Amino acid sequence: MWIKPKYLFHENLVLTNYPEIDDLIREYGGDILESERFKRAEQVTHHGTTSVAQHSIDVARYALMLCIEQKKQGKKVSRRDVVRAALLHDIGMTDDDISNMVSARKTYAHPVRSALIARKEYGANLIQVDAIRKHMWPLYAMPPSFTAGWILIDADKFCSVREVTVRNIRGGADTPVTLSD
Repeated sequence: MWIKPKYLFHENLVLTNYPEIDDLIREYGGDILESERFKRAEQVTHHGTTSVAQHSIDVARYALMLCIEQKKQGKKVSRRDVVRAALLHDIGMTDDDISNMVSARKTYAHPVRSALIARKEYGANLIQVDAIRKHMWPLYAMPPSFTAGWILIDADKFCSVREVTVRNIRGGADTPVTLSD
């Protein structure tokens, strides 16, 4: 199984109306989820207590939910590009020189490193690389060039704020929950 239960969205944000999301993540990003680098991401802390791997899967799940809503509105966006960009948007944080940086420097350095890794190790296309490189907009000077990038920004900010807020409210780590059968 590619997506372990500990990676599923946290309580109060169960996506019960979209059962196809996990299947799409497996279909489009299974190679990423099974890669050694992504497995290392399980050990890298992000936003205080969440792992880079868990954060990336949460972002992919929420981004797919946004894609489904876009489709209902008649807008077309590649779910494959969105999933792969979401899973890889913070993968550069698995490199020691990035993960050990002071937070402010990390903010600017990790999108570039993540985009390079995505292209070199996972064959990311132009849309995916653009979304990954620009996912920190408006801190990054240029906005995304494609819809997939805007979806990634929305999903990443939503999940990031939620992770930090939950940690501060509860005073501890997020507690991932599994979806019931």
